[in-house]
Amino acid sequence: MKIGVIAGSFRQGSYSVMLAKAIMKELKTECEVQFVEIKDLPHFNQDFESGETPQAVLDFRTVIQGCDGFVFVTPEYNRSYPGVLKNALDTASRPSGQDLWAHKPAAVVGVSPGRLAALAAVLAFRQPLSFLNVRLYSESELCLGGFANAVDENGEIKDETVKGLIVDFAADFIAFSKKL
Repeated sequence: MKIGVIAGSFRQGSYSVMLAKAIMKELKTECEVQFVEIKDLPHFNQDFESGETPQAVLDFRTVIQGCDGFVFVTPEYNRSYPGVLKNALDTASRPSGQDLWAHKPAAVVGVSPGRLAALAAVLAFRQPLSFLNVRLYSESELCLGGFANAVDENGEIKDETVKGLIVDFAADFIAFSKKL
């Protein structure tokens, strides 16, 4: 089984990327894992369906098609998820009838330096995923607030409780995905 991990932020020092890498370490114990890069995707344009499709879009669709499931790691921007994640969903769900996300297991994880742990972003991101017929994993939510205190200067998880939550989440998501 191959799991694609997508981070909704790619700034220098991104908590989403730090958490994505920590989750990937745990997922690698039982499956193949790929960090799926979205920073070079152009804004979705329906003209891609009938005209010349940029190579970045074709490459992204190939990567998504090759994954059996996904973990999305989202920050929270203005009580929602970032547009780059929506752009990724749109890019791989079109043209109509060629949705590459459909029927694959996926989990949405939230991370934030604040106390609300990106919960609003996680809940909002589930809406387009459910429309795309993604098999949403929701038994063991992982929304981590105060994340700046959980990592060291190298972006490694130093908080043992957070480490335990990540280990449990990864094991549960793998079990869920194998059932499908």
